[in-house]
Amino acid sequence: VANSGGEGTVLYEASGAIMSLDWSSDGQYLVLVKHADAVSREIRSFSTAQLGDGGKSVLYPSLPARRAKLRISPNDRYLAYESRESGSVEVFVGSFPDGTLLRRKISTRGGRAPRWRPDGKELYYRQGDSLMAVSVQSSSRGIALGSPQKLFSSADLRLGYAPSVDGQRFLMIGPVDETPPPAVHVVENWHDGLRLPVAKAGFGW
Repeated sequence: VANSGGEGTVLYEASGAIMSLDWSSDGQYLVLVKHADAVSREIRSFSTAQLGDGGKSVLYPSLPARRAKLRISPNDRYLAYESRESGSVEVFVGSFPDGTLLRRKISTRGGRAPRWRPDGKELYYRQGDSLMAVSVQSSSRGIALGSPQKLFSSADLRLGYAPSVDGQRFLMIGPVDETPPPAVHVVENWHDGLRLPVAKAGFGW
C-alpha cells in the first residue's frame, strides 16, 4: 500500500530479468517484459485478481524483440510497445488485454519509449533525439491514430521523459553541470631546475 509503509507482497517471480512493466489504471492488469531467451524479450500480462490465487501470466501476441518498453493506454484498451518485428525497433499499438483484435505500427522511421498523454488524446515516442506525437481519437472501429508529428528535439529524451496531462510540458532527466575539480600538475625532477638559481642567490645551501 503506497501510503501505509507496510510490507511488500510478492506478485510474480520471473526466471529472467524484468525489463519494463506497467499497471492498468483500474488496477486489474499488470503487464511486463521479461527475457524470453538470451537475445529476445517477450510481453506477458497478468490478471491481478488471479495473482494471489495461483494465476499464470499470458503471453501477449507480439513477436519477441530485443527491446520492448511498453505502456497501457489511459482507458486500458490499448498497449503501446516497442518491437523489432519489422526489422528495426518501431512503436506498435495493439488491443489490450486481447492483443489479437488490433495491431498497428505507429512509428515510420524507428521509435522507442512510447508514452500516452494522461488524457489519452496523444501518443508520444522517441525517434533518435526527437519527440514525436500521434493524435488519438475514438472511432467506430475503436481508435483512430494520426500521422507522427515532430514536437522538438533534445538529447535529454534518451534518459526518460513524462508528458503533462495536456501535453504542453514534458519532464525530462538532464545532466547536472558540475564544476570540474582543480587540476593537479606533477613536475618531475623539479630540484634540477632549482640548482642554478639557488647557487647564484648565495644562500649557501
